[in-house]
Amino acid sequence: MYLFDDGRLAQPAAPETALDIVRICLIDPAGVLRSQAGLREDFRSKLEEKFNKLDENWLKQASLAFRVIYVAGEPSDTAKATLGELDFPVYLLGKQHGVKYVLELMTKHRIPKQVGSQDLYDLAKDCWESRDVRGCGLPSGQGSRKIGFIKAEKVMAEAPGDIWQALVNSTAHEIGHMGNRRQHSNKGLMKYPVPQDRFIDFDTSDKYLFLSDLVRLRKLRERRKPKMLRWVFR
Repeated sequence: MYLFDDGRLAQPAAPETALDIVRICLIDPAGVLRSQAGLREDFRSKLEEKFNKLDENWLKQASLAFRVIYVAGEPSDTAKATLGELDFPVYLLGKQHGVKYVLELMTKHRIPKQVGSQDLYDLAKDCWESRDVRGCGLPSGQGSRKIGFIKAEKVMAEAPGDIWQALVNSTAHEIGHMGNRRQHSNKGLMKYPVPQDRFIDFDTSDKYLFLSDLVRLRKLRERRKPKMLRWVFR
C-alpha cells in the first residue's frame, strides 16, 4: 500500500493495524480552510470524535474505527477513482464551485447514474442549485461509490455559534446520507434543517443503519478478487 499526496506517489504507508479504518476525507480543493489551522483542527478532531462515539462497544466488537483526514487541494483523478469501500470523500466547496464542477467530480469518483429509482446526478444538481441547502450526501446503494459536498463558505457564514460546530453537524448529516439514509428523519442529526445543537446525535435507527452499512461495505471489500492496489491520501 502506498500513500498518494495530491496525486503523486509518496512513501510506503505504516503497517496495517488490527482495526479496519473508516476514513472520512475532508477534501478542500479551493483551500477554504487551508489557512485556518485552528478551525480546521477543531472541525477535523470533533468530527472524528463524534463518529468514534456512535457506539463505542459496537465499533470495538466490529474492529472498526474512524479517522478524519484533511486533504488540501484536489486529488488526482487516479486517487478519486480508486478510493476504497470504507472511504467517505466529502468536498468542502466555495462559492466559485458550480453545478458543472460538482457533476464532474461525481463522474471522476465513478458515482453511478442511479441508486434504485433515484437519479443521483439530478439529485446533486437540484441540491447544489438550491439556495437554502448547505450540503449534499449521495448514497452508495448496494455498491460502494459515494460522495458528499458541503457549501463550506455558506455554512461558515451562517453559523449561529461556533463555526466548527456548524461544519461538524452539516458534514455528519451528509455522511449519514452517504451511509444510505436517503430521507430525512423526524429527530436527531438527520433532521432537516440540520440541527446545530452541540450535543445532537443520530437517532438510534439512523445510527444503526449507518453502522450496518459499514459492515456491508467491508464485506464488499473482502469479496473483491483480485484485490486492487488502493491509493490513499496522506
